[in-house]
Amino acid sequence: MPAIAVVPGYVSYESSIKWWGPRLAAWGFVVITINTNSIYDEPDSRAEQLSAALDHIIDDDTVGSMIDADRLGVIGWSMGGGGALRLATERHAIRAIIPATPYYDKDYGAIDTPTFIIACENDRIASNEKYTNIFYKNTTGCLLYTSDA
Repeated sequence: MPAIAVVPGYVSYESSIKWWGPRLAAWGFVVITINTNSIYDEPDSRAEQLSAALDHIIDDDTVGSMIDADRLGVIGWSMGGGGALRLATERHAIRAIIPATPYYDKDYGAIDTPTFIIACENDRIASNEKYTNIFYKNTTGCLLYTSDA
């Protein structure tokens, strides 16, 4: 089975993204949702934590044997979305990412991982003009969804 790790955004906790677990598990994924070491962690740290979460479930005695370690995905929003983008450039077993309103203010390089970016048209912190549109232009195989919600 494919596995997905999900991380929250800046100053947010696992409770804000926990709903992804049962939702994705119902579709046949092994899912882990995580808190971050600190609610203030930057995207690079969130990428490391997403990777560690995937390693954790792959090595887990209960679900590890069910996971196809070559079919991994990550989801994050805000700085967690930046972490998802970053991890996609570093871990080649990542086969899909969903960065929601991603925030990342460094050069992350080109991404060829299938990517579904979710953006908010009126996001005052991680604006489309400053972040999302740049990520979208530097990603191949990417779909962008923008909402004014």
